[in-house]
Order: sequence, then C-alpha cells, then structure tokens
Amino acid sequence: MRQRIARHRRTRPKHWRTIEHPSDPAKTLSQLNGKVTGVILDCLTMYVSELLVHGYSDAAILEKVRRLCRAIRAASSPVLMVTNEVGCGVVPEHELGRRFRDVAGLANQIAAGVADQVFLLVAGISLEMKGERKTCR
Repeated sequence: MRQRIARHRRTRPKHWRTIEHPSDPAKTLSQLNGKVTGVILDCLTMYVSELLVHGYSDAAILEKVRRLCRAIRAASSPVLMVTNEVGCGVVPEHELGRRFRDVAGLANQIAAGVADQVFLLVAGISLEMKGERKTCR
C-alpha cells in the first residue's frame, strides 16, 4: 500500500496539496472553500468503509454522505469525487462485505443524484452517464 501511495504522489502535479481527513471530509471541504481552485475527493467508498469500521449505523453513514454532498454543492470551486462501483461483482459471502456493498451502493446513488456529471470508468475508458452531452460541430 505504501508503494501504491508513493506512486500516486509521484504522478501528481507538484503544486497539488494532499489533505488526508477521512473522518470528516465535509468539514475539510468547508474549510477549503475559497482557498483552492479545485478538489479531488478520493474516495467515497473509502469514506463509507471508514464509517462502517467505526461502528456507524447505515442510516448515520448515509446522512454523513448527504452532508458531504451538501458541502460539495456549496463549494466555490469544482469538486471531483471518486468512488468505486461495488455492485457489479459477486455478492460477498460475509455479512460485513454485503453491508459494505449495499451501503456503498446507496452512497453512490446519493452522490450521483446531486452530481452535475457522472462518469463510469472501465479499463481506462470513460462513459458519461449523466450530464450535458458535448457535440461536435
């Protein structure tokens, strides 16, 4: 994992700033409002996972996701949120895995519902699922 993180950091532009705040990204976004030109929030499914392992109920997790989405909508600069599609694979055998899959799916639906644009990225190819279609002239 350390090697993955180091590789990601090496490929980022030098002027990017990394802020790790897994427990309350909505608060972090609010504090950054007006101080940055853009934010990449990576990632919603890791946030859901963090809340699950800390014992939050499904309802509490989804309310935190809604709060995060409100903070994103209130941001003065563009916010790109990364998430993982976890519902296309095999249903997990263990209860916690199934719960994660279900809550992450609901969190993705909430985020996609308020997003201006939604893209699905598969094998390095992006598919626009929601937003204004760009046409060639």
